[in-house]
Amino acid sequence: MARATADGLPISASLQFINDIRYGKITGSYNIAHATVCFARKIIATRKWSSVDGLLQMLQAECRMMAECLPKQLIVTNMIRRILKMIRDEVVREPTAGEPLQESLQKLWLGDGSFKETASAKEWKTLIIENVSEFLAELETCGDNISAQAEDHIKSGDTVMTLSYSKTVESFLKAAAVRQRFTVIVAQCAPLNKGLLLAEALKNCKTIRVQVISDSAIFSSMSQTSKVIIGTEEVLGDGSLRAVAGTYSLCLSAHYFRVPVIVCSPFYKLTPTFLSESNQEDFNELRSPMELVPFKEAEIVCKSEICNPAFDLVPSHLITLLITNVSGNAPSYIYRLINELYHPKDALCDG
Repeated sequence: MARATADGLPISASLQFINDIRYGKITGSYNIAHATVCFARKIIATRKWSSVDGLLQMLQAECRMMAECLPKQLIVTNMIRRILKMIRDEVVREPTAGEPLQESLQKLWLGDGSFKETASAKEWKTLIIENVSEFLAELETCGDNISAQAEDHIKSGDTVMTLSYSKTVESFLKAAAVRQRFTVIVAQCAPLNKGLLLAEALKNCKTIRVQVISDSAIFSSMSQTSKVIIGTEEVLGDGSLRAVAGTYSLCLSAHYFRVPVIVCSPFYKLTPTFLSESNQEDFNELRSPMELVPFKEAEIVCKSEICNPAFDLVPSHLITLLITNVSGNAPSYIYRLINELYHPKDALCDG
């Protein structure tokens, strides 16, 4: 049996969750987001806390630990921050009796973070767990909400170019194909060639004509493209993207030909974090060079330094529209969405 801490939760629970993500037991953006919310709900329900302030501090400590142990899994800290914001909103939903609403809102943003609680910890626990469960239901429907907007952006006769594989993009294209007939050009995204997975997933859609191209053919094929539709790993605080390697060159080509670039991203990928391409240690992930050069080319490997980055930084000026589960927005509006999702006090809890 796992050793328990004084507050009753097994001491290995957080580490087990971290290891499940780090070693690939939990994969995929949605699965990671869902697992994180379930983990946070378990913390709220299982650990002992006597006040909302204590709960906030406990979740902030978890957020800092996750950021330190999983620095490139920003979705994990995003979900904990979102739950922190939900708790704060619930506590200050109604101003204290006799207190003007304006003062209540001012305290929410400028106060020291403490709350005058009018209910017991047990009552707060029940209410917060109910809110987190509702949030899980919202999480489960965000993909459908993005797909519901497909017909507004894809029309019959369009030629859409995309890159690699994204479950969100696949669902978006299939939703548009219900009533529209169009062509999808899929760049294979070497060396993993995940674009072939998307082409395979779309081949049974009778209203979609699928064409697979090599990455080197992106520029020459862009002139016949109506729009580019892509997924992303994260949407950063300034509206730029942390996306699969190859996305930057795709967006540059689209910018050259004045082709609009549409990004499909659920809300859990929006992060208040700012990353710089110059700081590759924090921003990127280097994968095995064997994907590029097999070990049988030992002579080349010994004489070369081969880098195989997993991600590109795509600046916001190359993005035309970002579609979330709520609506489509310009990248310049992302900061407003982030302010609605996260509280300023929690945006830096990984610092």
